[in-house]
Amino acid sequence: MASVAHTPYLEKRPCGYFFRRRLPTAWVEIMNPDQVSAVCLSLRTDVLSDAKILVARLTAITDAAFALTTERPVNHLKPEHVTLLTEMSRFQIAAREAMHACAKSRVAWV
Repeated sequence: MASVAHTPYLEKRPCGYFFRRRLPTAWVEIMNPDQVSAVCLSLRTDVLSDAKILVARLTAITDAAFALTTERPVNHLKPEHVTLLTEMSRFQIAAREAMHACAKSRVAWV
């Protein structure tokens, strides 16, 4: 699990690139103690440029979500909110894959 230089939250593993970001303490306290204290998702790519784009998007999503916890009390948050953050991140990854698949098919027609 080597971190990729100059790209926060991006890890290179033998099977490809991963997004890994620790959750703020306030979020970890909300969650079930059995759950992990980080969001760790496969980016489903081994292309560095694609991985950097995805990590930038996922960083923006997590920054916005984490900013809410610093601006407001977090006693209203539930474990479902952490799940929602993870699912939003997975959606971004799936959307990139779908766009990439469409782009390949268009190139084939040219």
